[in-house]
Amino acid sequence: MPQDIHFQLGGLDVVLSHLSGNYIAVSIEASGVLTQLTNPHHAFVQLHNVGPILVRLLDLIDSCTTSETLLLVSAALSNVSLQDPQAVDTLYQNNAIIRLINAYNKQDCSSIFVQEQIVTVLSRLAARRYEEALVAQGAVPVLLEMLTVTDSQHSDYCRRIRYKAAVCIGTLAATGVGLKALYVNQGMIPL
Repeated sequence: MPQDIHFQLGGLDVVLSHLSGNYIAVSIEASGVLTQLTNPHHAFVQLHNVGPILVRLLDLIDSCTTSETLLLVSAALSNVSLQDPQAVDTLYQNNAIIRLINAYNKQDCSSIFVQEQIVTVLSRLAARRYEEALVAQGAVPVLLEMLTVTDSQHSDYCRRIRYKAAVCIGTLAATGVGLKALYVNQGMIPL
């Protein structure tokens, strides 16, 4: 049976319906399925009108209480935000930066896998010139922390996190507000 048959039968509609449903746990699981469907390396679907999906994913991020649930939702957020050029603007307008950072800072919500998703989203925001928002919403200390992430069992993940954090910090350092924030947060010490 071809993979497309599931989508022709309304499979994507079912996933999106569960994502927008009232049961948080079901919505979080649906975001995990959405992550797989929107994987940039082999996307099975091209979503239309991603704005409401991104808003729902951000609402779910606020509800996450474990690193596993935060990973499911932040990975979906990262993948879906690649599907529309306006998605980064939607993330900014809905305070994605502070919401991701607050979720990551909750007890039991941090992992290197979550860090990779968060640094990916922060890098997209920096690339679209949202440096002031990144600084104002507290991304600089998180990015500096990510520069030093290590885990002997997951060295490839750590390398990607450090690289993306360095690129994001480089983008911030190219602006006055970003450079000042790096100075205030003692950004030269990890560098």
